[in-house]
Amino acid sequence: MKRIVLLIVILFQITAFAQSNRKRADGYFEDFKFKKAIVYYERAASKGKKVDPEVMKGLADSYFYVAEYKKAKEWYEKLYADDIEAVDEPAFIRYIQSLKSSKEYEAADALIKSYYKDNLERMRLIEFQQQHLDSLLANEPQFRVENLLINSSKSDFAPAYYENSIVFASSRDTTKFMQRNYSWNNQPFLDPYIAMIDQSTGQLRNTKKFLENMDSSFHEATMTFSSDFKTVYFTRNYATKRKLKVNKNGVSNIQILKGTIEDGKIIDVVSLNFNSKEYSCGHPSLSPSGTHLYFASDMPGGFGGSDIYVSEIKPDGTMGTPINLGSYINTPGREMFPFVIGEDLYFSSDTHYGLGGLDIFNAEQKSFTKYTMPVNLGRPINSNMDDFAYIENESVASGYFSSNRAMGKGDDDIYYYELLAPKAYQLYSGQIMDKDANSPIPFATIKVYNERNVLEKEIVANDKGEYSLKLPLESEYTIIFIKPGYTQHTSVVKTMNTPNLESKKNLVLLVSFDQFVVKEGNVEKIKVNPIFFESFKYAITPQAEVELKKIILAMNSFPKIRIRIESHTDSRGPDLLNYKLSNQRARSTYDYLIANGIDPSRIESAIGYGETELRNYCINGVKCTEDEHLINRRSDFIIVSK
Repeated sequence: MKRIVLLIVILFQITAFAQSNRKRADGYFEDFKFKKAIVYYERAASKGKKVDPEVMKGLADSYFYVAEYKKAKEWYEKLYADDIEAVDEPAFIRYIQSLKSSKEYEAADALIKSYYKDNLERMRLIEFQQQHLDSLLANEPQFRVENLLINSSKSDFAPAYYENSIVFASSRDTTKFMQRNYSWNNQPFLDPYIAMIDQSTGQLRNTKKFLENMDSSFHEATMTFSSDFKTVYFTRNYATKRKLKVNKNGVSNIQILKGTIEDGKIIDVVSLNFNSKEYSCGHPSLSPSGTHLYFASDMPGGFGGSDIYVSEIKPDGTMGTPINLGSYINTPGREMFPFVIGEDLYFSSDTHYGLGGLDIFNAEQKSFTKYTMPVNLGRPINSNMDDFAYIENESVASGYFSSNRAMGKGDDDIYYYELLAPKAYQLYSGQIMDKDANSPIPFATIKVYNERNVLEKEIVANDKGEYSLKLPLESEYTIIFIKPGYTQHTSVVKTMNTPNLESKKNLVLLVSFDQFVVKEGNVEKIKVNPIFFESFKYAITPQAEVELKKIILAMNSFPKIRIRIESHTDSRGPDLLNYKLSNQRARSTYDYLIANGIDPSRIESAIGYGETELRNYCINGVKCTEDEHLINRRSDFIIVSK
C-alpha cells in the first residue's frame, strides 16, 4: 500500500512539474521567445510516457519558427500520428515545409494530395506549380549564385539597392556597447548596414552602418527607396527610447515608417496610417513608378499567417487603404518580402509548391490586383531551406537574395546571382488546343528530346495553352505534348543555323479521352463501329481491321488503359457451336492486337459468350432480318482500368 501511495505521489509530482514546464513554455511561446519555449517544452515532453499533443505542437512550432526544420519535422510527425485533429491547416503547412527541408519530397507530396483531395482549386494550383518546378529541375540551371564575402556569423538579409550600393539588415551588432538580443532566436536586434557593389563581380565591400542616427536599439530593417533615394520606407518595432511597446496581448508588433534622407541622416520619420499595434506590417517595397507600396502583414481579413498587400501612395504622401493581392498570391501560410520590377511580382512563400521552407516565386501582373499563377524560381535560387528577399537589377540580369541554406556563413546570408549567358537559339512557339471542342488546353507538359533521345527540356504551357521553346541551332528535336486525359502529340523539329529565328503558330491538336469512349450504364467501352465477321467464321476481315486500328490508336494514345475483349454471336446455329465460335473470334481479335504492338498485359481477358447476351429479340426460332442478326454479332472492348 505504501508503495502505491508513493507511486501516486511521484506521478503527481511529475505531472505537476510537467504542467509547470508547459505553462512557462506557453508563456515564452506567446511572447515569441521560441528558444526559451523549446527548453521548457522539452522538459515537459520528457516527463511521463505520453506527451501532451499541445506540448508536441508547441515544440514543433517553436523549432519551425527558429528554422530548426529537422527537429520540427520529428515533432510534427509525432503530432500527426498521435492526434491528427490537432494539426490544423497552418500547422499542416509547417509540417510539409519541414519534410521538404529534410528533402523528404515524396512523403510531402503524398500528404499534400491526401489533405487537399477535396479542394479541386487548390489541387489545380499545386499540380501546375509542381509541373513547372519539375520542368525547371529537369533542365540546366539558368543562374549562378555566390555567397557574399561581407556575410557575418549572424543574420544578414533583405538587400535593397541604394545608389551604387546595397543596404541590408544585419544582427552583427559590431558597435553597440551593450548587446541586446532578440528573444525569438537569441540574436542581436537588426540594424541597417550599407556596402558598395563591386560592379565587376557583384561582391560587396566597405561595409558600415547606414545612417548613424538611425538606431532605436530594436529592429530596423527591410528598406525600400524612392528613385531619387531621398525617401525611405522601412520596418521598425513599436518602441519608445529603449523600451518596446506592446499590444493588449503583450506582443510587440512591427510597423512601416517613412523618412527623408538628408545629409547622411534620416529626418521627418512618420508611421504610415495603416499601421496598428494589434498586427504587424513590414517588408515594404516600392513599385518602379513610386506610386504604390507593397508590403507584408498579418492584419485581420487575410488568407493566412502573413499576406502581401498593396497601398496607393497619394499625391499628398498619405497611404490608401491596403488591398490584399488575393488568393492566387496569398495562402493559409506565409507570404512575405515582395519585390516588383516591370510587370513582375517576386515574393517568398512557405505554402506555394516549393523545395522547402520559404521559396521565391514570380507572378506576372495582369491588372492592379490580378496575377498569373505564381511559379517557383527553382534551383539554385531556391533550396530546401528558407530563401527570401529577392531583388533584381534588370539592366544587368543579376541581383541578390537571402537564404539560410547549408554551407552559409551565418544564420541568414546574402547571395549574389547572375543569369548565365544565353546560347544562340531558334524560338519555337504555338498553342495546344482540344481538337473537338476547339478550346485551349491549359498547363500541358512539353518534353523535348535530342537526337540521342535524351530529355533536354521540359516546360508547362500557360493557362491559355500557349508555349514557347528556345531550341539550340542546327539540331533535331522530338517534342512530345502531354496532357492527362488527352492523346499525346509528337513533333520532330529541325533547327537551322539562323540565330533568333522564330517559328510561331505551331498549333497542336489533342483529342480528349472522352472522344474514344462510349458509356453504357456504368461500363466504359472503346468507341468503335461493329466489328463484322463472316457467318460461322472467325478470321479478321478488312472491315474488322479498320475498327481494330481504332482500338490500337486508343491504347497507344492512353498507355494506362487495360481492356477486356468480349465476343458475341447471333442465335443462328447450335448453341455449343456459337459458344466455340465466339471464343475463336475473341482469340483472333486478341492475336491481332498483340501482333500490332499491344502489350499482352494490357488485355485482361478475351472471352466468347456465344448467343447468351443477345441485344434484341432474335432468339432461337424467331425469324429476323440479316441486319437484326448483325446487331448481335459483335465484339466489345471494355475498359477495366485507365
